[in-house]
Amino acid sequence: MKKLLSLLSLLTISGSAVPTTIAASPYQKEQTIRVKDKHKVLFLKLMELTFQQNNKSKIN
Repeated sequence: MKKLLSLLSLLTISGSAVPTTIAASPYQKEQTIRVKDKHKVLFLKLMELTFQQNNKSKIN
């Protein structure tokens, strides 16, 4: 559980630390959006995993 929380906090910090830049072209803007979306997906997957682990520990 501690490992999950430390990983979650690491991703939260690194995800929020992604620099906001003004894209010079639509392609760069699209790439920036994709990277941010990937961070959001990873964060949500970790939250789901943590929730599942918490529920398993409560049941046992």
